[in-house]
Amino acid sequence: MMDDRSSYDLVVELLNQASLEQNGAAKVILLKQVQELVINKEPNLLDNFFDEIIGFQSDKSIEVRKFVVTFLEFACKVDGEILSKIIGNLNILLYDENVNIKKKIMLSMASLYRTAIKWIVGTNIITEIIEETWKYLHQMKDHIVALLDDDNDGIRTHSVKFCEAVVSALTPKAADGRDDDQSLDIVPEDHTLLKKEELLADGQKVFKLMLDFLGSQSITSVNLMACMTSMTSIARRRPQFMMQIIAGFESLHVNLPPTLSKSQVSSVRKSLKLQMLSLLKHPAAVDMISQIATLLTDLGATQSEVNKAMPKPSELAASRKRKAAEFEKEKQRAKKLAKDEMPALPVLPDVEEDEDDPKEAPKPFNPVEITTEDIGPKLTNHNVADLVLLSMVMLPDEMPANFQSTYTPIAAAGTPGQIKHISRLLAVQLTNAGLGKGVEEQRRQKEEEDKKAKAKAQEDAVPETNSISVVGDQPNAPQPKAQFVVPLSGRSYILCSAVPVW
Repeated sequence: MMDDRSSYDLVVELLNQASLEQNGAAKVILLKQVQELVINKEPNLLDNFFDEIIGFQSDKSIEVRKFVVTFLEFACKVDGEILSKIIGNLNILLYDENVNIKKKIMLSMASLYRTAIKWIVGTNIITEIIEETWKYLHQMKDHIVALLDDDNDGIRTHSVKFCEAVVSALTPKAADGRDDDQSLDIVPEDHTLLKKEELLADGQKVFKLMLDFLGSQSITSVNLMACMTSMTSIARRRPQFMMQIIAGFESLHVNLPPTLSKSQVSSVRKSLKLQMLSLLKHPAAVDMISQIATLLTDLGATQSEVNKAMPKPSELAASRKRKAAEFEKEKQRAKKLAKDEMPALPVLPDVEEDEDDPKEAPKPFNPVEITTEDIGPKLTNHNVADLVLLSMVMLPDEMPANFQSTYTPIAAAGTPGQIKHISRLLAVQLTNAGLGKGVEEQRRQKEEEDKKAKAKAQEDAVPETNSISVVGDQPNAPQPKAQFVVPLSGRSYILCSAVPVW
């Protein structure tokens, strides 16, 4: 009891000193001592002094206001219900005029967003206050994501980091993932407030915005390298995005922003090489090793560097085995769901499946892959020679310094892997320009979907006819028919119709 009272008195004294202190740095030192007492040492004192600490958010010192943001983040981790009390304060700080305050609140929101989901999932009764808090938080999340288009370079970088946290929180974890508290798996299927399908769609939307930001032609080198780092982190934690991220890196490799200087291009290529080496080590990249290795060769990686980052044969075998087990598990789950939901049907003879040729799950539509398969067979010696001769007339008189600094000899020229890589690079260029077989197929599918949607809308718009009689003369209207059953001899019946006379 004496310890509680002494801690209480000490907090009162520190707060009084902080309120009288004029120097911002000295005030932060006092407030950090208060935070240590009410957050780590005596959490039961948090409610007693919470309002007094929040009052410092209007302080003139930028460092003091940044401290308040940090304090709110730690306080919500101690007690999730505090979030409903401070959501308005967080929103005010998000629109602060000072850029450093905005950056700080964006970093804290990345953690608070996950904390909010855990708090709501752990709450037994969803009250109106909780619903309003989540609605407010959702709006703040959309605002921070929209800051990817902000004019300030640092704000965009912090928005990228926030998007990374949102994608991790709103997507399911990997089969062997351990970050259970940072994935969509913690949300129950039947939760009354957090709809799992909507959250997943939201996470995939944010991921798509990050991909678009990665391929932007006006992106700066700082933003570009921050985005590459975040995308690599997502790929390692959420392997389901691995293929899309590697495709995005391939597109970036051949479509670097024209605004980058020579030194910036060199830095971006070096960073891209490090990210690809990191992905090559991941077990989920087992099906894309050849693709990654070829891209690394183009980026100047030596064969020894590629071999060193290559997964061990035992890891590759374990990864393939795990993927096969996951596919079989998903197949059995789908069969069980179909059996539970569908009505009983006549038993049909069993059809034996060929175990040597298992059916794979349908892959998502990818225009780049379709165009790649279309270009590959056309890259014959004759066609390649024609392409080289035609492009030579557009070469400058002198070798550009940028090309000279980034060019690396092709070690595996003419091999099937290199031909496929060249096909993919050309496919990326054509797809970005709105050309190629994949784009045509995508356009055709969209037209078919639009026709089906239009036909369905017309069917829904046709009013249903009914047999309700209308009072008054209807000379041109068809007369409704009355139907009745006439029994015949034995157990036979006949259905007859008659037109009534009005």
